[in-house]
Amino acid sequence: MHVAFYVLMVGLPLMGLAVWLLDPHLGGPALLGPGLWPGRLADWAHSVHYLAAWLLVMLLGLHVAAALMPDGTRRRPLSRMLPGGGEGRQ
Repeated sequence: MHVAFYVLMVGLPLMGLAVWLLDPHLGGPALLGPGLWPGRLADWAHSVHYLAAWLLVMLLGLHVAAALMPDGTRRRPLSRMLPGGGEGRQ
């Protein structure tokens, strides 16, 4: 799960930059100019960026839910992250 977070944290800004660079309607430089296939490429990049953003939101919710659930030792993983919640305490 953590690998997906890192991929999305790096990939989302890069995909947003690609959308800005390719889409002539967003005020960016529109590097490939107006046309049918640059527009399709910009639409595709925008769709991927949009879906990846929602995937990041869902992964974040799943990550928070996993931190609140107890693990096999009857302790919540969140308690280990809080101050004074080390492994030695029961």
